[in-house]
Amino acid sequence: MARAYQSMGDAYSFWGNFMGNLSHDLEAIEAYKKAVSIDPKAAEAYRSMGSVYKKLNRNPEVIEAYTKAAALDPNAATWDYLSVGDAFIKLKRYSEAIEVYQKATAIKPDFDLAYCGIGTANLQLERYTEAIEAFKKAIATSSAGRDVYYDMGLCYEKLGQRPAAITAYKEYLRLVTNFIREVESRGSTNEKRDASVDKARAEEARKAISRLGGEIGDSHL
Repeated sequence: MARAYQSMGDAYSFWGNFMGNLSHDLEAIEAYKKAVSIDPKAAEAYRSMGSVYKKLNRNPEVIEAYTKAAALDPNAATWDYLSVGDAFIKLKRYSEAIEVYQKATAIKPDFDLAYCGIGTANLQLERYTEAIEAFKKAIATSSAGRDVYYDMGLCYEKLGQRPAAITAYKEYLRLVTNFIREVESRGSTNEKRDASVDKARAEEARKAISRLGGEIGDSHL
């Protein structure tokens, strides 16, 4: 039975999704463009277009697509703002990233990923106190990822707060040790790739702890 569409815009959006699922990314983008040309208020088509641009690492287009989606559907814009902020980070436009992440937290005050983004942007801007505040909010709102603790360690070290830096680095090592052990026993290919990156960063954390005069327990990698 043929699929029924409410409009041609809906049909092009479906075709874009179909092409995207086949990894025919450029064809998917063209379909979404046709969808929004027919229905300029199609927020989901802009979101889907942004997703494909994100996959292609075309960050200016990511920003444009998700910004339009957020404007059209502000009540569901939390993840749109996150994607825009992440794209600004990749473009090293850190102040703009912070502004957009803050729009996300205004909608969802416990949005840990946005706080992580704010922390990362402030770290790059050498605003270490502000970065720590954001990372703490990320930790308070959820079980934040292990990288938050490494970045907090960097910030504390830059501020000359050695005990706090050591504590943060040690917590990162504890979390990454557990992660790597789990991955080695049952991890997927992608997880093993992440673990390889973590092993390199764990070595940097160990060096930092030693440099700061701390001790590393035997339980860490």
